[in-house]
Amino acid sequence: MFNPIALLAFLFFGALALLFGLNPDLFGSNAGFRGEGYQSETFERLAELCDSRDAARRLVRQIQTRYPDRSYNWCCEKALFDLERDRNI
Repeated sequence: MFNPIALLAFLFFGALALLFGLNPDLFGSNAGFRGEGYQSETFERLAELCDSRDAARRLVRQIQTRYPDRSYNWCCEKALFDLERDRNI
């Protein structure tokens, strides 16, 4: 009839797909780098201090990887705080 391993795999991946569909940021997607959140004042300040939008994105992505449960804006603020602290600004 049904292979029990295949059924378990189907249920497991179905649950992951449902969970991912409900909260894509849970798995560290780059959704925060598109749309209106991308142009936040915090990110703009961070990009100005980094002299590069790419470098600012990399800093925010590192924070998102370290703190996957936090929002994009929180990660921008954390990256900015860390950079200002390290540069004694």
